[in-house]
Amino acid sequence: MVSFFAFFLFSFFPKKIVEGVVKARSEEIQKTHLKPPKMHKITTYSPDQPRTLFAFFILNKGMNSGKPMEQPCPNCFTFHALSQEDKDLYFWLCFGMWKARTFHPYLRGSVIPFIIKSDLVQLIREASVKALEAPGQFNKAVEALKILERQEQQFHRNLQLIAEAKQIIFARYRSALR
Repeated sequence: MVSFFAFFLFSFFPKKIVEGVVKARSEEIQKTHLKPPKMHKITTYSPDQPRTLFAFFILNKGMNSGKPMEQPCPNCFTFHALSQEDKDLYFWLCFGMWKARTFHPYLRGSVIPFIIKSDLVQLIREASVKALEAPGQFNKAVEALKILERQEQQFHRNLQLIAEAKQIIFARYRSALR
């Protein structure tokens, strides 16, 4: 019965009006839900390999597999982003996934666990779609992660300074005994 009324209702509207309403609604949906950026190229790291200006690295061996890094290491993948915005998005997405241990169920190997490239690509793709469904919430989470990461680095620097102060105190004591 509803379909009869819908047919009856739309039969009086010109086709152009209906198409315009549908197009406007789809544009409105696209504005509120960002499309995930194109999945960028992920390659196995090689020192000789050229990389984009906006590349970062993802550790692929050990219990820290999936950890994003600014500097390469022998056991990592290279994520080639096209812009600084994409690099930031995917770097912090990987960082959050690594901290949440999202990669752990996908680790293989009995002695040295590792993640394979296809699993990594699939996980990043799925997470980027979810993150971009609610970009405001994702951005808040990223900002919180950045703040916590800066504080953690500051705490590590403070611990290093305390350790150096202890060494200096004992070095002075030792030199006074001579």
